[in-house]
Amino acid sequence: MFNLYDVVRTKKDYPELSLTKENTGTIVDILSNGKAYTVEFLDKNNDTIEEALFTEFGENDLILIEN
Repeated sequence: MFNLYDVVRTKKDYPELSLTKENTGTIVDILSNGKAYTVEFLDKNNDTIEEALFTEFGENDLILIEN
């Protein structure tokens, strides 16, 4: 289970979201008692990847980088 403000990456690329495994993100919301997460991912210019911000990620989709 992840916590608010943990820094994560995805385990795979999501081209439809303009998101790659290299993008890091911060967990900004925990949904369904920890079964899903809203993550603010940043691109190489440190801009929010808007497409990914409105996507729920499961625990199995993410890798913890730091907490």
